[in-house]
Amino acid sequence: MRPWRERRPLAVFALLLALVPVATLAVAGVCYHTGPLPAKTGAPAVASAAAEPNCTECHVTFGETGQIPNLDTPGGGVRILDLPHVYEPGVTYTLRVRLDSDSTRNAASRRWGFQLTAVGAATGEGAGVFLSPSADTLQVVAGVPGDPDNHWPTRSYLEHTALGLHQGEMGPVEWHFFWRAPVPALGLVYFFAAGNASDSSLDPAGDFIYTAADYSVDTTTAVARTTWGQLKARYR
Repeated sequence: MRPWRERRPLAVFALLLALVPVATLAVAGVCYHTGPLPAKTGAPAVASAAAEPNCTECHVTFGETGQIPNLDTPGGGVRILDLPHVYEPGVTYTLRVRLDSDSTRNAASRRWGFQLTAVGAATGEGAGVFLSPSADTLQVVAGVPGDPDNHWPTRSYLEHTALGLHQGEMGPVEWHFFWRAPVPALGLVYFFAAGNASDSSLDPAGDFIYTAADYSVDTTTAVARTTWGQLKARYR
């Protein structure tokens, strides 16, 4: 995968600016150690599809003065690795998600989790097929069951299972999986991921959430290259 500064088109950067933290606290009684609910990647609105919330709906962190920020804090991050800059329709690619955080390293039984989706830029619908090398550690879930607004019915989500939490590992941790590119080609495809660095307290408190976005384009769709400095200057 090419470095960020060589790969981000202006349209993609503008979209990624929409990744705004969800600051509201949802009432939650359990930590989803068996895998998050669908559509928690923090993906912004794409085409006619609404923006997704992220894992901070349930996972929060408290300090001495009350609730403290736990989204995309320094000292950690989630990355989508080995994504091809250009994909060929129907070809299966081996990808990775890497998650790291220094905020939970004092928790001996820390756990790590993630969720990933792929979205066609033109429609906001799911793009391609995720394949798990092991059903014991990774699973693919569909859409949002019972969503009255039917926001993301065509998207699929790759995420950890209870056995895929890398429990007790210092980090960074990685998950390996496959993505089969769509047939026919869909042009620009966005990938959105959320990672959870948990203190393994079995409740939603004490966790740190990280989000990431990347893209791949088919062999016939032109995407303008730019530099990170040019992007920053344009959006100041």
